[in-house]
Amino acid sequence: SRRESVDMSASKQWVLVRESRAAAGSALRFASEPQSGAECKLLMEQWRDTHNTSLTAGQMKKEGRVVAAPLTGSLAEEWASFRTRFADWTPLAPPEGMFHAADVAAAAAPAGATEPALPQSGECYVRQPALHGNQLVFVCEGDLWYAALPPPSERVSLPLRPTAARITVDGGCAHPLFSPDGALVAFSRSVGDAAAELCVMAPLDGRPPRQLTHVGDAIAPVAWEEDGSHLIARTAAGQPMAHMSSLVRVPVSTDAARRPSPLGLGIAHHAAALPGGALLLGRQTVDPAHGQWKGYRGGCGGTLWHGLSGAAMSRLSLPSDWNVGHPMVHRGRVYFVSDHTGTSNLHSVPLPPAAEQHHHSPFAVAAAAARTLADDLASSVARMDVGDSDEARTHAAVEAAASTLQAAQHTRHACFGVREPALDAAGGGWVAFHCAAQLHLLQLPLSGLVPEASDAEGPLSEASDAEGRSQLALAEASGGRDAVASGAGGAAESIRVPLRRIGAPRHPHELVLMPSDELEEFALHAEGHSLVAVVRGRLFALPGLWEGAALPLGLRDGARYTCAA
Repeated sequence: SRRESVDMSASKQWVLVRESRAAAGSALRFASEPQSGAECKLLMEQWRDTHNTSLTAGQMKKEGRVVAAPLTGSLAEEWASFRTRFADWTPLAPPEGMFHAADVAAAAAPAGATEPALPQSGECYVRQPALHGNQLVFVCEGDLWYAALPPPSERVSLPLRPTAARITVDGGCAHPLFSPDGALVAFSRSVGDAAAELCVMAPLDGRPPRQLTHVGDAIAPVAWEEDGSHLIARTAAGQPMAHMSSLVRVPVSTDAARRPSPLGLGIAHHAAALPGGALLLGRQTVDPAHGQWKGYRGGCGGTLWHGLSGAAMSRLSLPSDWNVGHPMVHRGRVYFVSDHTGTSNLHSVPLPPAAEQHHHSPFAVAAAAARTLADDLASSVARMDVGDSDEARTHAAVEAAASTLQAAQHTRHACFGVREPALDAAGGGWVAFHCAAQLHLLQLPLSGLVPEASDAEGPLSEASDAEGRSQLALAEASGGRDAVASGAGGAAESIRVPLRRIGAPRHPHELVLMPSDELEEFALHAEGHSLVAVVRGRLFALPGLWEGAALPLGLRDGARYTCAA
């Protein structure tokens, strides 16, 4: 059965071996002792990647790369012979905390708990989570999936094992986003070759998605307005380049006009409302590992801007090597991902102070004041001279240094980074993200204060937040395992989501080809009244050049024609 096969896979032993010619038959053949466990395959693959990336050119030539392989069949016999021949063999030491973290997670699980019938790793690639209280929606195989999480008080049991059900069937879905009340999920959906349009649906009522836009270009939701009446989305519709995305305001009501209204904020990819009616904008902040590449330090890196709607924006001062992505605001701090430490992790800095109070929706004010904003920006540039530029750069450098001192790092992934985090739309202070094709939950500090730095390394340590509640915090881990700095006020939890496929199967879209694009060759009759043509390897006759249907000749399948005459 499926469950028995999964249990057998979990009980396998895995080992690191070298497959180079130099290692064959020598003491270099096996690199590690056999390891076993429910997550052994994933951990061994992470160990493999960590070791291979650390090899020098000389070591690569002498030893070769290592691969992770199950210890079965002929390899098990070779291992038994190897240990007899090389009694003084010394295996590689696993990265510190790797297998210990797995042991601790297993010990923390409730007594009698078993692994899920469909383990997440190796079965599917989950990404782009959205969170609202106990509701979780994510993307897998192009569809949206829904899972109910346990209450926060019960999430200390690791690992979490909710069961997910597919709620869309057409594919092409991406970027889910819960409404403030959790009743609707907004997302972008592309059907066939059409551009992705904005849609909303209630995840549990069984009704099909309702399309909100018809802009004819890719569009993705960014934020909901507080009352849930409008969506803020990004799109490059009407722009000469696909990367020149701007923010638009889309009404959600069925009786409202669905034409998006531009906010007039220039190129922007993320937005969040700040206290006092201000806005936080993210430019070039769409998943830096995908939008540029890992370790990118060029001029198109992600930046954050803030200011009041209808006024000039100020750049949030951060070091130039911080490639910021997916900004979120919670309890007086801006949370974002950045890979300036080598691997993409979650960081935060304090919010800039609000300039003044404003009692209207910042998005509505921005839409109404687009022209005023452009005029203010133009006049600011016109007044700036060389001296002012030097002074501004000096002031920005000082602010960047101050922001760095107040920055906090909330995850410490060493191999695979944090991607596409989503803040709990219900305000619970949890962040869901995906890392190495697995979903993770992280509880943010409840006080909003910067945690004290800790250099401690080791297993789980118990920390307390500002409200005195005891929490588990993983001080340090490697090989891509999730970690939170000791005292960070949150506990990172891996979510294993067995997928339960329900509903109608996805229907493949009909492939429409243009014959003119697939024409390989043709031959015209000597009298010019007809021709034969080869289209995608098939032979056709056109008895009339200006009317009538094309007649297929020869075999329909199993043959490819050429040299028609």
